[in-house]
Amino acid sequence: MPELVLLFKAKALRPKDQADFDGVLPLLGRARRELLAEWLERVHPGHPWRAKLAG
Repeated sequence: MPELVLLFKAKALRPKDQADFDGVLPLLGRARRELLAEWLERVHPGHPWRAKLAG
């Protein structure tokens, strides 16, 4: 589940984690994007990745 790995990487927002997010995002289907967005809102409210998941 790459969305779960990204959730853990979202905590620190290191350049490597951002690069991983940018690389995996195009590979995630709608359901996985929605799940990650929901988890981010619960665990890291207002996280900048949420905006990219909506688009």
